[in-house]
Amino acid sequence: MSVASSIRASTTRAVGGLPPVFWWLWVSTLINRLGTFVAPFLTLYLTTSQGRTVTFAGLTAAVVGVGGMTGSLAGGVATDRLGGRTVLLASHASAAASTVLLGLSTSDALLVTSGFLVGLFSGACRPATSALMHDLLDHRDRVRAFSLNYWAMNLGFAASVLFAGFAAEAGYQLLFIADACATLACALVLLYKVPAPAIKKSVATGPPDHAFGSLRTNAPFLLCVVLFTVLSTVLQQMTVTLPVAMSASGLTPATCGALIALNGVLICVLQVPASQYLCRRSPFTMLALAAVLIGAGFGCTALASSALWFAVTVCIWTLGEIISGPVSMEVTARFAGQGKQGRYQGMAAFAWTVGGTIASAAGGFTYGHYGSSALWIACAGACLMSAIGFVLLHQIQPRLAKLT
Repeated sequence: MSVASSIRASTTRAVGGLPPVFWWLWVSTLINRLGTFVAPFLTLYLTTSQGRTVTFAGLTAAVVGVGGMTGSLAGGVATDRLGGRTVLLASHASAAASTVLLGLSTSDALLVTSGFLVGLFSGACRPATSALMHDLLDHRDRVRAFSLNYWAMNLGFAASVLFAGFAAEAGYQLLFIADACATLACALVLLYKVPAPAIKKSVATGPPDHAFGSLRTNAPFLLCVVLFTVLSTVLQQMTVTLPVAMSASGLTPATCGALIALNGVLICVLQVPASQYLCRRSPFTMLALAAVLIGAGFGCTALASSALWFAVTVCIWTLGEIISGPVSMEVTARFAGQGKQGRYQGMAAFAWTVGGTIASAAGGFTYGHYGSSALWIACAGACLMSAIGFVLLHQIQPRLAKLT
């Protein structure tokens, strides 16, 4: 078989056999991420165009994050009660309106309020999307679908940052308008191309607090949530402390940016073919491997002093991210079962968001008070403990660990 034929066969195995309605949902995710123009430039917009202080800009960005955490939980509950499609339509429309409001706001109170609303409605989309994919697809296809969706998220965001940089030069208001239009486009795709009859609804039928009650008493899943938070905290160091460490080693800002961008390039190239491997392995085993790779990558950063060695470390922990992103959603889907997908996926999304918040505080504090080597060693240790946790879950949850 020629190389070209082998590539075609591999691609077919990775993307073939999925229903058209999934691909429209995938398109909506890609459009949404392609239109993520405001988030990367929010603090810059507030400090330059609005003339706010860096402290206020940081506070507003933090409020957006709090809104995202709240939206993950609220969106999960709403998904179980109303269905993922309904929640996505409402969230996209509300997020678009909130984005426009943020761009038009001039007072401190309105900026903070609209920022919270943007985070709230945007955060509600993640559990709704994951729950929709669970309802649309057979269990044999879910890991592939989650991988493809994760690929779309990273591909779209990488492109959006590039486009947003050019758009910002034409005026920051254009960023808000373009972001809102892209979000509305997502809603239109869902409205016309993801019809309600095509979705096997698995909404909850018990009392309002039933799903939350089962979640609180599900100790293995709560352990999983803690482990997800640890992995997220370590991974987010790539934007918090890793650039600082690279700069301290004498690398130029351009080189630092290129090395961080390597993460996105690798995900775009490897995520789809990796899905074929992931769907044939125990998810807990894959998460343990992901934790080891993430820990090894960031741990080896303590030894890096040149662009080449930093690139090697980025490659190592990116492989862990490629595994952990889609597999964590599949593990969550297995824990949730029917009728509770939204709440469980919302809690998992909440964990990844909280990890990003902890990363800024814990990473900055450790780096500033104990030095970079201590930070990277701590990252490696935390990931090693996470790997042990996933191995333990593999042992105590044989039903979920098996390939079904």
